Amino acid sequence: MLCKIGAIALFDCLPYCNLRTLNLLGNGLTDDCCSSLSNSLIANALIEQLLLGKNEITDFGIHLIAKSLEKNVFLQAIDLSCNKIGDSGMNSLLLCLTSNHTLSTLATYQNLSIDDRAEKIVNLRLY
Repeated sequence: MLCKIGAIALFDCLPYCNLRTLNLLGNGLTDDCCSSLSNSLIANALIEQLLLGKNEITDFGIHLIAKSLEKNVFLQAIDLSCNKIGDSGMNSLLLCLTSNHTLSTLATYQNLSIDDRAEKIVNLRLY
């Protein structure tokens, strides 16, 4: 399990590395890490795939991530499945898609909300 301090240190390094995929599935990440992650997603132009499934991220963390997705034009895939995202967080994701046109894969299944509109919109981009 990635601790809060370790996750924040990792996210703070992202703008300075050439990492294309970051797999943090099942690391117990919480909203406490999402501010640093959000800042890194804005500053990092290389991350293409971000796997955050099976963590403890809630609406608060998703609001921060969605704000960064409005500005990030390189991330192509994000897995947010099996977190604790409610309707408010799903709405944030939906709204960020009006600015973000590069995201082509989004997984949001098995969250508190069953709203899958953002996931469907992103999946339609493949056609």
